Amino acid sequence: MQSTKTLFRVESSGIATNPPRPAAFATCVLCRTELLNLGSDSEFLAKLFGIRKALNVVLADARNKEFLKASGKQLVADFLVCCNHSPTEFASAFDEIVRFCGEESNWVTIEDELSHRGVSLTDVFETLVSKIKLHR
Repeated sequence: MQSTKTLFRVESSGIATNPPRPAAFATCVLCRTELLNLGSDSEFLAKLFGIRKALNVVLADARNKEFLKASGKQLVADFLVCCNHSPTEFASAFDEIVRFCGEESNWVTIEDELSHRGVSLTDVFETLVSKIKLHR
């Protein structure tokens, strides 16, 4: 199991590797610097920090969340149809997962289960992009 590491801190003045006062932390489980052809881990982390901030802004709007849920559901359903499988069971399970995740009282349970499976960060980027799309 990999541990999450804080590789740099971000302050309003920019990126610092060892700031003297508390600041926002940018963490990741695994740097994807080489995979993304970036110049350094600091560049990767700065971009990761920006993507996470942008996702927070985008996901703050309920309409955007609904669009992403509907689009994601349709994408997987279409994929299943292309593979000659019925999307009915998936659609039902997807709706149940969305309902379960939508209840704040379940968040502690979700985070606890994820941490026991080695998922230390539960933001959108870490779970979707890093764990799924960029997984080698």
